[in-house]
Amino acid sequence: MAEYSYWEVDIYGSGSTWYTDTPLRRPNDNLTVDLSSTQAKLTLADGSTTYVNPEVKSTKEAITFIWLEDDGTLKAQVEAYINNGDYLRITTHTAEEFIGRFVKISRVWLKGVADTYDISATFERME
Repeated sequence: MAEYSYWEVDIYGSGSTWYTDTPLRRPNDNLTVDLSSTQAKLTLADGSTTYVNPEVKSTKEAITFIWLEDDGTLKAQVEAYINNGDYLRITTHTAEEFIGRFVKISRVWLKGVADTYDISATFERME
């Protein structure tokens, strides 16, 4: 069995407190973290353009985590977060924090590998 590294997971609970949960296996495929501008491009009466910047300058886009060759353990953990509506704080090995909720999980059953599949989960960032 392969050696995996893990990221810390905390669940937001009553009393505005974070509670430590089972660590989440670090994704073993590329992870794209996007930040999008909220500015709008407007065309003025003379045909020129300008940009309008609202008070909130950017939004953090959802992250897609991909784990290869899961035995069902990780799938069960993420499904529990979705079913419970858990608000999570994931802390990476570089101390970066992702705060939000898992909103979708999908799996690909691997042909020729007994009881193993790849997992893709969407994490909607809220902070």
